[in-house]
Amino acid sequence: MSTSPDQGNNRTASGETNDEQGGQVSRRAMLAGAVATTAVAAAGASDVPAYARTADPNSSPDMMAFLVLSHALTGIQLSSLAPEITVNTVDVLQSDPGVDPFNIKNEYFAWINFYDGPTFERLLEITKAHPKSISDIVTAVNAGDDTKFLARSIILLCISAPGTSRRI
Repeated sequence: MSTSPDQGNNRTASGETNDEQGGQVSRRAMLAGAVATTAVAAAGASDVPAYARTADPNSSPDMMAFLVLSHALTGIQLSSLAPEITVNTVDVLQSDPGVDPFNIKNEYFAWINFYDGPTFERLLEITKAHPKSISDIVTAVNAGDDTKFLARSIILLCISAPGTSRRI
């Protein structure tokens, strides 16, 4: 048997070193702290506020805002976009969008929300601010590049939807 001092148990392999127990910080702990700080700083630098609300396809006002927005952008009547709709003549946003047997409007809503949620939420807010004025909706939508380009995607979706074809 050998009696070499290097052959014994490794004292530092068990976890903390003697230096860490004495209040000193190891390089490993310093690097772990730096990585954690960088991760927190990167997450905090996002342009999406922590309180951001996402549009909900199961919310009647959100779905109605989407239908009114689609109507304003395409000129397709609400009754064609949602045949099962029950319109509230006093406040269109309080209407009942009805149950879509094919779930098309909910699928489009969810896809657009997934594709660009913050911009979609802005489009819905524009519509909620001007529910009776198509020209105000269109003007506000065209004011920003992000809203303008997402609105074009909505137009293409609405025009390509079954039963809503229209001549352009």
